[in-house]
Amino acid sequence: MLKQMDETGETQISLTDPDSRSFPRKFGVPVGYNAQSAVDDKHHLIVEQEVTKAVTDIVQ
Repeated sequence: MLKQMDETGETQISLTDPDSRSFPRKFGVPVGYNAQSAVDDKHHLIVEQEVTKAVTDIVQ
């Protein structure tokens, strides 16, 4: 695994889902994805969405 991390430049590798990342929370460290969405105010429909493995929302 260390070789894979060196080759890809990643700082984390999940054994169950290589694309997911750990997200530190108050009660544990769940592994998953970061999902962002924008909703139309009038119709309440999703108009934009993005799912990333970025741990923070800063770039989104």
